[in-house]
Amino acid sequence: MTKEIVAVVILVLLLAGTVLNVWYLERLVNDLLSHIDKSMEYADRSEYGPAVEELQYAVDKWNENDRYTHIFIRHSEIGVVSEAFYDYLSDLCDENSKSAKGSYQKLRWALASIVTMEHVTLGSVF
Repeated sequence: MTKEIVAVVILVLLLAGTVLNVWYLERLVNDLLSHIDKSMEYADRSEYGPAVEELQYAVDKWNENDRYTHIFIRHSEIGVVSEAFYDYLSDLCDENSKSAKGSYQKLRWALASIVTMEHVTLGSVF
């Protein structure tokens, strides 16, 4: 009976850890997306200085969370998101609004896909 109780406790802890992971990741990504969206709003108005500042805040926040991301997120996904951040930043610094729009959408997609992948579904369990 003791082994079964230990097994149930471990399963509950794993489930709780999964829920906390998804909660934290959603919070982080939503914060990043709010600044990324603001940067695109500035870029749409050709205000590239504030656009770069908003994006730089998001880049710094992403980099500050590397302890978390390097443990809980696949390294290939970290690479995709980081590359998307710097592609978008490069386009903003070049004041290339057409290219920035595509880079912005690539970055939003990369962040959203990480959250989607971390959600637990029947398919991911079985």
